[in-house]
Amino acid sequence: MLAGTTEGLNTNLKDLLDVLSTHGHDNSAGGGDEALGSLVKATFTDASAPGAPGEGKTALYAVSSQPHYRAGAAGADVELADANDLHAQTHATAHEPSGADTMAVDAVTGTGSLRTLGTGAQQAAAGDHTH
Repeated sequence: MLAGTTEGLNTNLKDLLDVLSTHGHDNSAGGGDEALGSLVKATFTDASAPGAPGEGKTALYAVSSQPHYRAGAAGADVELADANDLHAQTHATAHEPSGADTMAVDAVTGTGSLRTLGTGAQQAAAGDHTH
């Protein structure tokens, strides 16, 4: 999860909606219908956080116009980041070499640092890279 970023929110919501659109139903109570079509849009109305949805289930909802989720039998209310999340927007910039809270870049193995994409020993591999 790319938590705290708009890209992360979009990716995770798309993944969740993709799962919902292809999920088969067993017609048990609350299980929906076998003929459920593809889910292409979800609209949420503000509400208070619901109770835990139950084992193996996740609830998506909005509280004060912010997307939230709660998962599992005892999952806590979790607010998802959105495009207005200033911390998410400025976090990476702050840690760049010219930022206010700089971090090392491509430091030796075992040392926390920012990683650039590449094939070097201290670089991160791109997602389409074959090892």
